[in-house]
Amino acid sequence: MQLSTDRNTAWARQGIVGRGVLIDFVAYAARNNIAYDSLDHYAVSLSTFQRIAEESNITFQSGDIILLRTGFTAAFASTSLPTKRTIFSKSPFQYPGIESSLEVLAFLWDSQVAAVAGDCPGFEAWPPTEHTMHQTLLSGFGMPIGELFDLEELSKECEKQQRWTFFFTSQVLNVKGGVASPPNAIAIF
Repeated sequence: MQLSTDRNTAWARQGIVGRGVLIDFVAYAARNNIAYDSLDHYAVSLSTFQRIAEESNITFQSGDIILLRTGFTAAFASTSLPTKRTIFSKSPFQYPGIESSLEVLAFLWDSQVAAVAGDCPGFEAWPPTEHTMHQTLLSGFGMPIGELFDLEELSKECEKQQRWTFFFTSQVLNVKGGVASPPNAIAIF
């Protein structure tokens, strides 16, 4: 099989496969008594991100697929309709994620991360700083971004096994001219 040099075509044909790494900010915040609302803006700093990895015995490897759990999807699913309306009426829309900074971009590049995903509408906290990462990750790095993943069961399994790395695969839809796809993701321990 010949691999395409066009990354988007390659994703559609072969899917995304690699070592998944869960960075569980929700569990970290609970352990450290961090006041945190998963339905509001909160930027997880690079140093906190790296501390979570260290506490989870994670050493990043080339090709890793990073999943960041902020609790947004679970909290949003369980909240009332009036609260959902309030969340969507904020201008700008707000949600947690990793801080948008040149340092985070450098870390992802230098670590040779293959893809990122989270349980929010985006990987970086919104609204971002002046260093918006979304476009750089997609068009500059050719890095897929997964959004609105349900990471609750995965976090429970990681905690149960005391292991935050796993085999990760996601087959994207092969739609000519498409720019997004449901993830169809699976984590295997």
